Amino acid sequence: MFRTAHAREKLNEAFRAVGVSAIDEIARIKRPSRAAFEACRLLCLFVNTFRDASKRWPMESFTSWTTIQHFIVGSPGSNKLCTELMQLKKTVFRPNTQHVSQPLQMTLVRIRDEFLGDQTEESVLRQFMTHKTLKQVIILVLTAINFVVPFSS
Repeated sequence: MFRTAHAREKLNEAFRAVGVSAIDEIARIKRPSRAAFEACRLLCLFVNTFRDASKRWPMESFTSWTTIQHFIVGSPGSNKLCTELMQLKKTVFRPNTQHVSQPLQMTLVRIRDEFLGDQTEESVLRQFMTHKTLKQVIILVLTAINFVVPFSS
C-alpha cells in the first residue's frame, strides 16, 4: 500500500474518521475489554512515537487504563489529541516522509507487529465489528504505519 494514490485516499479517510467525537467516545470507556485496551494502547504508542523526544512518554508507560486515558484525554481534553492527530497527518503526508529514519520505521513496525501478533489485520478488525470507533482507530494506525513504512512484515 506504500504511497499510491489509493493509499493516500484511504489514509485521508482514516484520519477523517477519528475526530473529537471518537476521542470523546473512547474517554467515556470506564472498564475496557481487553480488545478496547489494546486498541487504545495502539493509538497511544503510535501518537507517542511521533512526538518530540522531550514530550515523549516511555513506551512502557501504556500498561494501565488510567495512563492510557490520561494520554488520550489529557488536559485540556480530547481536542489536544485531535490536534496532535492533525499535525501527525501533515507529517505523514509530507513528501519527505518517504525518508523516515530507519529507527522510526523499526519502532512503527514493532508497534504494529506487537499489536497484530500472529493475526492478520483483517482478523483483528473482525474482533471490532461491534465497536465502530475502536475499529476506526485501528484502521487509522495500521494504515498510517503501512503508508510510512515502505515494507511489510
